[in-house]
Parts: sequence; structure tokens; C-alpha cells
Amino acid sequence: MTDLGRMLATDIAQAVRSKQVSAVEVTQADLERIESVNSTINAVVQEFPDEALLAEKVVNDLVAQGKEPGVSSGVPVSMKLNVIN
Repeated sequence: MTDLGRMLATDIAQAVRSKQVSAVEVTQADLERIESVNSTINAVVQEFPDEALLAEKVVNDLVAQGKEPGVSSGVPVSMKLNVIN
């Protein structure tokens, strides 16, 4: 499989739905990438890895049951929170 970090979100979602890769594998790869580069770029200040992996297990279960998990299911997302004091 291609480096997940270089795939388009639509391709990741399709790979998850077609069982080429599991949603947990995608999220684990994303968490490993954050761990490897974040000390240098300091882009992620708060992580929720347990919650993310639990959510992706639900996606894997839906896919295993032949159900549609949603168009962007399995695609890691990060958010920026801007707080104005």
C-alpha cells in the first residue's frame, strides 16, 4: 500500500471501505507520524489517541458487517482551535 500520509482523503476513505486498509491502521499511521515530527513543528498540542482508535474500531466493525460507514470514515482529521482572550 502507498504511504498513507501521501494519499488523498478520498483514496483513504475508499481503501477503508474496500478493506485494503483498516481505519485503525490509518489512524495508527497518523498518530505515529505526529509522534515523529511534532517535536520539531509543534503543530499538535492535544491528542486523543484512545478516542480516535475507538472510533475507528467502530468504522472497521461497520465495514466488516457490509454497512456503509460514511464517506469520510477512516480519514484522520485535525482541528485548529483559535482562542481569543
